Amino acid sequence: MFNLGSTPIDIVLDDAVPDISATQQVRLEQQSLKPGGLIAGAYYRGYLGATSAIGRWNGQHYRFVVWVQDKGTAKLKGARHVLESGIGDAFAPFEQVQVEKEKQINDFDLATTR
Repeated sequence: MFNLGSTPIDIVLDDAVPDISATQQVRLEQQSLKPGGLIAGAYYRGYLGATSAIGRWNGQHYRFVVWVQDKGTAKLKGARHVLESGIGDAFAPFEQVQVEKEKQINDFDLATTR
């Protein structure tokens, strides 16, 4: 896998997310798992923008629910698949993973987080 260029300065900037270049965006799109091959309810490691993250796939709504850091607090955020058009955050999944119990996303949150 490739490195999107996260640096220590990104951490210092209070949860600032580095911009993705057009080239990096194309690589994310080309290398991500396709929506049709994803398993509903499964967890995937990938990138939410330029940030490494783990998301759970909602196959009914064609969306991911992802844990993100917001001002030092973990919260859930909905994101479209990187190959789907639309407004808002996009998640690029690269591999299916198992998640520890305390980091799992329950079915209610999977269905209601936008």
